[in-house]
Amino acid sequence: MQTEIVEDFHKIVDALKSQDVVGIPTETVYGLAADMFSQKAIKNIYKIKVRSKNKPLVVNVSSFNQALNLSEGFTNLAKELALKFWPGPLTIVLQKSKLLPEIFGIDLNLVAIRFSSNILVRKVVDSLKNPIVLTSANISGKPSFTDASQVFKNFKGKISAILKSKEPCSGVESTVVLFKRNSFPRILRLGAISKNDIENVIGKISNEIF
Repeated sequence: MQTEIVEDFHKIVDALKSQDVVGIPTETVYGLAADMFSQKAIKNIYKIKVRSKNKPLVVNVSSFNQALNLSEGFTNLAKELALKFWPGPLTIVLQKSKLLPEIFGIDLNLVAIRFSSNILVRKVVDSLKNPIVLTSANISGKPSFTDASQVFKNFKGKISAILKSKEPCSGVESTVVLFKRNSFPRILRLGAISKNDIENVIGKISNEIF
């Protein structure tokens, strides 16, 4: 497979429609992306990244309403947190809707949702007319990348295109918060948004960080 770095996001959209895996920048790090409804491309992400099948991928949306349609478990606290920090480096894990295919990790009842502040991600999702799945563009366990040239060097011949961004990536991963029915919210991963930032919005949160 020939890999190219492109500046036109429409080329990324065309590749996604062809069920290819692509590299896309976010405000945090570069990610490997696929159309949410392409089983072929999603399985290829797991293969390319050497990622365990029981580790879920994150669904990226371009609006808050789109996120609401992906979950049947948006609690009031989850909505408050999303409205405060979206678009931005926050990933929220919730009970998934029946709309989602069963390929998002070992717990098929949950989905991780992100609404990136990088305008290119939102343009891709809007043009594709589907959310995309996204996971950091690295081999599992290795450092994530913040530049298109780094992604090209490491995934040349494995993905079809990489979108170049004028917006810099911070290099700090998103913070991941779990909201599960009949359970206290907890942080699964600390990142760009601090525990204090979260507690200032929704109150005390579990210290059980994984």
